[in-house]
This record gives sequence, structure tokens and C-alpha cells, in this order.
Amino acid sequence: MAMNRELIGRSYPPSTYKVEEGAMVKYALATNETNPRLLDPGCDGSLVAPPVFPVVYHARALGKAIGDPELSIDFRRALHGEQDMTFHRPLRAGDVVSTTPSIEDIRDKGTGETLAIRLRSVDPSGELVEETLFTLFVRGQPRGEAAGESPRKKTPAPTAHADEPLAIVPQGLDADQTFRYSDASGDKVKIHLDPEVAKKAGFPGIIGHGLCTLAFTSRAVIEGVAGGMPERLKRLAVRFALPVIPGETITTRIWPARDGAEGAYAFETRDPRGQLVISDGRAVVGR
Repeated sequence: MAMNRELIGRSYPPSTYKVEEGAMVKYALATNETNPRLLDPGCDGSLVAPPVFPVVYHARALGKAIGDPELSIDFRRALHGEQDMTFHRPLRAGDVVSTTPSIEDIRDKGTGETLAIRLRSVDPSGELVEETLFTLFVRGQPRGEAAGESPRKKTPAPTAHADEPLAIVPQGLDADQTFRYSDASGDKVKIHLDPEVAKKAGFPGIIGHGLCTLAFTSRAVIEGVAGGMPERLKRLAVRFALPVIPGETITTRIWPARDGAEGAYAFETRDPRGQLVISDGRAVVGR
């Protein structure tokens, strides 16, 4: 059943969240963060939240849109396809943010449909703090029938960049990564926690959270081209190509963006087999 196009443009009531220092640090540790600006309030007196931390409070707002019974979405066929986050200012402990979700678009994509939901987070004065475009892909056929292959058996794609990267950042995922991330983020989806559920969904076992992988790429960008300053990251946009496997190492390569925009970078992330797990990455770094 196709999703209800009449819902395009519909907004839902905002969800309010108060940022706490403990939650900030817990999320940072769950993504293997080592940056003192995200872990130690005494390092310079200006502890900030990890850039991808807003996903913690996005869940409630997203649920209002995705859970709308008029939408007619088949969650059994849904995959997180893309994420595009714009950071207007860093989050700090004590901040109160209200997040309003709205359905921006629904499109046919040959083997399924995409659902794009915009999330706008503002402070009590109405100032925009962060904005995200969350895109879900809903398969029109069971996994494997459309693509004709396992989700872990894709041929490694050639890099989209001929030049040498500005930075190459390898990062190891721990064997218990998904359990720690689930606890810190609140994302308890069983394919990240239960091997049997993951296998029934067509995976070889437990897979990593896409948003955890996104957090790892934010770390790579901050380390590789932002001088270790998380406040300088202004935008992070990706397409999720394949899931990661806990215990493996992923490697992110970063280049100047081809369009030459100031502070813009392109990046991709691959698993140990050379397969893309993050494609079409774009980051914007401020001064």
C-alpha cells in the first residue's frame, strides 16, 4: 500500500526536551568519543554536546509523524535512507529545545517509496538551534527480491574522488557498541540487539545503528578537517549505503567538496571489505 500523499506538508505538535550534562557525556562515550570538549566540563568550562546528540530527542518527535495512522507506512519494510543535519549553534547542558516534525515529501523510488520528515528544533526564544531532514526508504518488495543480493554482498564501489583525500580516519567499533548506543540513544530496535531478529531481517547478525555510524563520521570530520573543534561543524549529510558490523573497523576519507563551496567537504566511509557504508557524505565546517 502506498503512503498517503495528502499528508505532505502536515506538521505535528512539538516535543520539548531539556539537555542534561549526563546524557551528553553518556552519548559521547557510547560513540567512543575521546574529545575533551565533549567529555570534560573542566577542560575549558564550555562542555558541548556531540553534534549528532539531537537524535536522542528527535525520536519522540519523529514518532508523531511516522506513527500517524493516516500515513499507512509498512514498518517491516522501512530502512533509514538519508540524514541531513544543520547545526546553528552547539547544545549545552541546561538548554531546552522544542522540536516540530513535518512531512516534507513522499516519492516513488522504483523499488519503493521515500518519506522525508523535517525536524526543526528551537530554543524558548524561538531561535533555530538545529534542523534535520530525515529520509526513510520503504521497500516495495521483500529484501533480496528487488536487489537480488544479500545486504552484505555488494561489490565494492569505486571511489567517487580521483584526488588523494585530505584526511583518512580509521575507527574501530566495539563488540558491545550497539548495546551501549541503544542505552544512550534510546534506540532499542531489535536488529541492533538480538542476533536472531537480525537474521530474520536478512542480516548475518546484529548490525550497528545508522545514527551511531553517523556520529562516528562526525568525529572523523571534526578530527580530520575541523581542528578537533565540534562547534565548527555546521552541517553533516549522508546516505546510508550498508550497515556496519560491531567489532569491525570503518575508515572515512575526506576531500574538498567538488563545488568549491567555502568550508565544504565530501566524504565516504567503508568497511574492511571496501564496501561503502556511508556514501554521498557532505560536511560544512565553519571558521
